Amino acid sequence: FIQVPVFGDEVTPAAVNGGISSFAFRGAPRCDGEGTVLLVPLDSNGATASRVVRIARTGRRTVVDLARVVEGAKAEFQIAAVSLDSAGTLHALVDLGDFARRPPRKLVAVSQDGTSLWEREVDESGIHVTDFAVLASGDVLLVGVEPQANAAVTALLYKGGGQGAVETLPGAQVARPLSVVSGPDGAFVVDDTNNRVMQIGGHNRVVRQFGLAPASPQARLIGAQISGTRIAALYADMTTPGEGVRRFVSLQSTEHGKALRTLGPFGKMVVCYAAPDERDEVTLLSTTRTGWMLIRGR
Repeated sequence: FIQVPVFGDEVTPAAVNGGISSFAFRGAPRCDGEGTVLLVPLDSNGATASRVVRIARTGRRTVVDLARVVEGAKAEFQIAAVSLDSAGTLHALVDLGDFARRPPRKLVAVSQDGTSLWEREVDESGIHVTDFAVLASGDVLLVGVEPQANAAVTALLYKGGGQGAVETLPGAQVARPLSVVSGPDGAFVVDDTNNRVMQIGGHNRVVRQFGLAPASPQARLIGAQISGTRIAALYADMTTPGEGVRRFVSLQSTEHGKALRTLGPFGKMVVCYAAPDERDEVTLLSTTRTGWMLIRGR
């Protein structure tokens, strides 16, 4: 492993106890093929999440406050999920914090310099969105829960505007949590509840599915990432007394669904998986009172 110091914009800690700063984050970390990491930090009140932290592979940290960028943002503005497309553009699912407004949530795209590129309203009458992925076409695949039936569903938010029909994922059992990733082989929904991965094809249809290879029966899914033809499911296991949180990365092939290997346990938060030169590379994040550090190894 090598250590890469993180420098640049400051981040407010979620709490300070006895002079020691602690940081907390909402949702799963995301990263792209260049090793850029996205995190959504919680503020000092432990709830407000209006900013996105972008950490470049070199360790440079930049912070974008989306509440200042998104039109219609109120005091209770929140970021629900984030992602990067193939060009490195930040996408975020946001709640405007306006309880009287319908629809109250948007999907926004923001350039690397913090400029809003576009905003689209999300129709959540048939899907409460929990995660999303930007497809190669520029359309966005939304994944979530149908509000009335509580079933796992998907929908497309089109690049040119408008939203497609909601499609129910096969299987009767409610799937939570769900994570979705998109790569060269298409989009894949990782369903931890039902131990499966579903590939979503054209017209928002499930074209195949294969078994999920969890790190252990006790580990819980944090999120998923994709690098080339490898799906990386990020897990946390807090069931071993005295060992704190143990983190794992479970790898599977997008081509045939075969389980490849499990990496870990790691004592720090896994923020990025990549496969340069077909070698597994994991990036961890250490946050201490002396500063942030990326810890990267193959």
